[in-house]
Amino acid sequence: MVYVFFLLGIICNGIASYTLKLLASSEVNLVSVETLKQPLLYITLVLFALNVGFYALFIQKVNLAIGYPAFVGGTFLVVLGLSFFFLRETLTPLHIVGIVMILGGIVIATR
Repeated sequence: MVYVFFLLGIICNGIASYTLKLLASSEVNLVSVETLKQPLLYITLVLFALNVGFYALFIQKVNLAIGYPAFVGGTFLVVLGLSFFFLRETLTPLHIVGIVMILGGIVIATR
């Protein structure tokens, strides 16, 4: 079950970061009252809240020294995938090397 919390947490965090980027890229000034009228703001806040809940459940079952880096690395991979596929951001060979290293680190750290 701990891996379910891990996956749900990093997915919520990654999608929340993606929706925040979409909101920030819109024509609405983020520091205005108009932002409060944007449904995407509330979706983002709910996703971040779910992320915190799943992270808390995950970290309750694993050592912090292992869980935190795995969670951050996993979120990095989700955000990288979302930005590549949906925002059409570039992915260089160096990024791919980094992805492989992060995946390897997560696997090694969680064993």
